[in-house]
Amino acid sequence: MNKRLIHSLGAGALVAAVCCTFGLIRVTAPGISGCSFTLLSCITPLISLYLLQRRSAALFVLLKTLGYAAGLSLAPTLGLPTVAAAMSYRSVNQGRDGQSLFAVGLPLMAVFLFALHPVGGQALAYTAFWLIPPALFAAMSLNLRIPRLLAAAVVSTFVAHAVGSVMWLYTMPTTPTLWLVLISVVAVERLLLAVIVSAVGVVMMVVQRRRAVVRLDCGRCIAKV
Repeated sequence: MNKRLIHSLGAGALVAAVCCTFGLIRVTAPGISGCSFTLLSCITPLISLYLLQRRSAALFVLLKTLGYAAGLSLAPTLGLPTVAAAMSYRSVNQGRDGQSLFAVGLPLMAVFLFALHPVGGQALAYTAFWLIPPALFAAMSLNLRIPRLLAAAVVSTFVAHAVGSVMWLYTMPTTPTLWLVLISVVAVERLLLAVIVSAVGVVMMVVQRRRAVVRLDCGRCIAKV
C-alpha cells in the first residue's frame, strides 16, 4: 500500500471521527420544548467541503454503522442524512448539474416512501416540509433572486430531515400521532438550523475569499523577487 493511499485513508478517518464526535453533541433551542439538533448539523458547509473528500463519507457511514451495532447510537440512520445534506448543500451552492436530484428527486422520493408506509400514510401533513426544496429549485429555475447560499442551506436541512425521517419510519415503531405532533417542533427546528447553516456558510465564504487574496498577494511578491 503506497504512502499516498495511507495518508488519504488517515485523513479521511480523522475527518470521519471528528464528524462522529460532533454528531454526539446536541444543541437545544432555549425556550422551545423538544427543539434540538446535533452540532454536526450546524456545520453542513464544512462537512460538504471535507466529508465528501478522501473517502471520508464512506468511513463516516461505516463508523456510524459500527456505533449503532455496538449500541453506542440509538439512531438507525447511520449517518446517511448527514451525507445527503452535505451533497445537496455542495450541489446547490455550486450550481452543479446534479442539484435537481437533491433539491427535487430526493425530497419527492421521501414523500412517496412516507406515504407508502401504513403509519406514514396517516400523517402525510408531516411531509409538507419536503416540498420546500422543490419549490426553491423551481423559483431558482425561474431566475428569481434567491441567494444561492441561503437556498443551499434550506435544501440541505430539509433533505437531511427527509432522509432521516423515512429511515426512522421504516426501522422504528411509531404512530401517526407522533409524526403529527412533531410538525410544530420541526418547523422551528429546521428554520433555526437553516439560519445557522447559512451563517456558517457566509463565514466560510469570507474566509475562503481572504485566503485567495492572501495567496494572490504572496504570488505577486514572489514574482517581484
